[in-house]
Amino acid sequence: VLILIALYDLATQGTWQMSGLTPWFFVALAIPVLWSVAHVILRELLVTTSITPNQVTTSRLLVVFLVLLPLALGIEGSREIARAASDSHFESFGVLMGLAYYIELIFWFNAVRYIDVSVASSITVPAPAVTMLFAWLLLGEQIHGFQLLALGLVGIGLFGLLGAGSRARTTRAEGESRL
Repeated sequence: VLILIALYDLATQGTWQMSGLTPWFFVALAIPVLWSVAHVILRELLVTTSITPNQVTTSRLLVVFLVLLPLALGIEGSREIARAASDSHFESFGVLMGLAYYIELIFWFNAVRYIDVSVASSITVPAPAVTMLFAWLLLGEQIHGFQLLALGLVGIGLFGLLGAGSRARTTRAEGESRL
């Protein structure tokens, strides 16, 4: 509930007025829900089959490429795509960021073989806070109170989820030891 309150706070930019919500906000909310479902399914595949994190990551990136390329061509056109592809600064940065993302996914899918998806997800949650800190330090961006409020609510919500998960695992283990 706290995490949903934090998302509402961010979506309305701290005004709490429904006028701040757009259909795109709900699209943005749907994406983490879809990824959560996908991660639970992928965890089961990683645990019960011989599929490797490298195969999952490569196939995931291929699917994303096959979806985004036609979208980029339709929105930007082939000239803009060719211009971006010929910009060595842009491409070198893209390759570096792509490699970092690929490595992160390999670590992620290796981790979810051994820990709950909820725990693995909570480990990655501080990423927006780090981004906010870098934007403030390096770009001089202003940090607003509503952003800090949302960050605090998300942090408290995650600690609550981790605590609930830990209690559930302990209860389950105690039940199994009685059998």
